[in-house]
Amino acid sequence: MTPAAFGPQDMLKLALDIEVRGREVYERLESSARDVQVKAVWASLKAQEFEHSRAFERLLRAAQSSLPDESSSAQVSPYLRALAAGRVFEEERLSRVLAAGVRSDLEALELAIGMERDTILAYLAFKEHLLGDSGRVLERILEEERRHVVALTELCGRIADRFPESPPDLPTGL
Repeated sequence: MTPAAFGPQDMLKLALDIEVRGREVYERLESSARDVQVKAVWASLKAQEFEHSRAFERLLRAAQSSLPDESSSAQVSPYLRALAAGRVFEEERLSRVLAAGVRSDLEALELAIGMERDTILAYLAFKEHLLGDSGRVLERILEEERRHVVALTELCGRIADRFPESPPDLPTGL
């Protein structure tokens, strides 16, 4: 991805990188999960991220003949370049968090919700520039990413309800 251009193939490559990294993260979170239900969610998300990466790999292979040229993305390339550059900083932060280890399943869920939201923002930016099969596949994956946020948020709420931060017999604020 050159700074001067950020075309459809670059978007697909970045989407593939996002899905591969997501699978790696979910694999690590699965191995450290304490709650059986949380562990099952990580396993499911890991499998879905794998399928998403396979879809983007197929689109990349077909990209030579089916995607428009990069000139159609010239007006948004500064935003897309900023998005790609911001991803580098996010990767560094994520690596530090994973290296230190998450302290709880709740913290891991909150981390995953942030990752999924970032993925949705990136894919929404790509959506108007990916046409044909690429656009349809991206839309399907976007819907799945939205469902991930909903499922993770609901599970986060259930976990938080089961394990309040302060014991019920102590006053809050101590």
